[in-house]
Amino acid sequence: MRKSLSLDLFFTAILFSMVTLNGININPLNQYAYAHIFTTNETALFVAFVYQLQVESELVQTNLANNNVLQAQSHASKAAALLTSSRTIEIAEGNQRIADDLRTKVNELHKISLLPSD
Repeated sequence: MRKSLSLDLFFTAILFSMVTLNGININPLNQYAYAHIFTTNETALFVAFVYQLQVESELVQTNLANNNVLQAQSHASKAAALLTSSRTIEIAEGNQRIADDLRTKVNELHKISLLPSD
């Protein structure tokens, strides 16, 4: 009877330790990482382009308001470089008027970058 009781106690202890230790992560390499992969698509690239163009344009305005012509020219040049011919073609496929207006405004920004700085 004693042998059976001690054997039962032994197996119960092993089972208890297995259940308890199963929740403890002993191996640091066995950790979970939660992540998300964002795939690029045309919409995401276009939205990023629009925001970049908007930021560069606002920086031109801010620098001109602060009489920092050199910085304004730098941002105007960056804004002009964002609108490539392939982007213009893609925009024109959806709406020619927007593509023309955008090209006109970016050309105006580009003219600012060509002004002589004092």
